[in-house]
Amino acid sequence: MIKFIIDLWRSNIIIAATKLDVFDYLAIRPMTAEELAEQTDTHAASLYRLLRALASLNYVEKIEKKRFQLTPKGQLLRNDVPYCVKHCILGCAADTYEIWEKLPKAVKTGKMVDDSLFGQDHYGHMKNHEEELENFAKANAELTLALCPIITEIYDFSRFKHIVDVAGGNGAFLSLILAKAQNAKGTLFEVGPMIELAKRNLAKTSVKDRCFFEKGNFLESVPAGGDCYIIKNALANHDDEALKVLENVRKQMKSGTIFLLCQAILPEINKPHIAWQTDLLFFMVVNGVERTEEDWLQLISKAGLKLNKITRIGYFYDIMEILL
Repeated sequence: MIKFIIDLWRSNIIIAATKLDVFDYLAIRPMTAEELAEQTDTHAASLYRLLRALASLNYVEKIEKKRFQLTPKGQLLRNDVPYCVKHCILGCAADTYEIWEKLPKAVKTGKMVDDSLFGQDHYGHMKNHEEELENFAKANAELTLALCPIITEIYDFSRFKHIVDVAGGNGAFLSLILAKAQNAKGTLFEVGPMIELAKRNLAKTSVKDRCFFEKGNFLESVPAGGDCYIIKNALANHDDEALKVLENVRKQMKSGTIFLLCQAILPEINKPHIAWQTDLLFFMVVNGVERTEEDWLQLISKAGLKLNKITRIGYFYDIMEILL
């Protein structure tokens, strides 16, 4: 049990260093605490203590002339390097810290906590706070690049001509899919603020000429014309809203259309799975829920759709193939 407490302390050390851009500045060159303090606008002696703690966790190491340099582990907390997790730290840990502090209140009241923290729900708050929205989008992109290549390896996307990524974030997942489906075009469907981030992100990729964008809300409608519709990790909302989204996708499906739902499927109780933790987070931020296989079967059937097969991946996502 003591380890869990120490892990919380360690998380706060890593969050602090990431917020201060310590890893980005040390990527330029090794520095002393005094040199780094000038770059980060921090107190040199206190920063030295933070660097010592980071060295004990193997994120930096002290070298000659009292300088510190990044370790391979610390490199992952820089901006713009392969498999970087900087924005996972900022978006999934730092920006949700206040929310996790409210878990006792959520359990007592049975209500989500974002309204009491921000005066509005989580996504409404992010739309009005550009830095948090960007952290969220980049965190999802980092998770996608780390966890989703296996989806494009396991599932054959090459047979499709028009792939519609519903609530597709900044387009990282769509770019992975289109790299495999080289004869397909892709439509990214998102709300307004995310569309602009997606356009900027996909403009940097080799699939940019096959990407199209449509703005909207999946609770109201989804684009027409796809022979493959995909929703990844965006249906943790409560049952009424999730059902409405499934029904909206069904309206655009024809015979032969494939609908892929990439979501966590809760295992039996007592079995470890990250979704037991994300279930609590979704509950607090959007009154959402993770679901068991039986829950998904009932919801899909209620929407007038048929679950054709499940491809188990584990950890974050499984693939549910759905037909009319």
